[in-house]
Amino acid sequence: MSRYLVDNSILQRLPRSSEVRSALTAILDAEHELCCCALTLDEFAFSARSATEHAEGSRRLRTSFLYLPNSPHTEQIVIDIRTALWQAGKGRAAGVIDVAIAATAVSFGAAVLHYDSDFDHIVDAYPQFTAQWVVPRGSID
Repeated sequence: MSRYLVDNSILQRLPRSSEVRSALTAILDAEHELCCCALTLDEFAFSARSATEHAEGSRRLRTSFLYLPNSPHTEQIVIDIRTALWQAGKGRAAGVIDVAIAATAVSFGAAVLHYDSDFDHIVDAYPQFTAQWVVPRGSID
């Protein structure tokens, strides 16, 4: 069984993409765990279009996904990832939130499931991090 920390890039496409829904269904059918963390919940909350959408979506995520809490260990990994990005010549290639999500995933032995090229830069610079496109890059939207 694998753990997948689901990025907001997937959560926002889920309602409108049958390909994303099929990919998540296949992951669940293979008995892998879908996870969230404070940052993915907050990104989802920021993207909500109403208080009702926020409340319903947040409740679904918290009850359906395994919650991965932040820790002091995660904070050090954030620093290590950003340092690795700078050393690879990609210091600003990944946003602050994506680096923190990646650090949370590393801390819990999870892969980030996404549709966001920032994670490719982190994978290239920080080999302890794993990530997976939910569907092939450029195949939706």
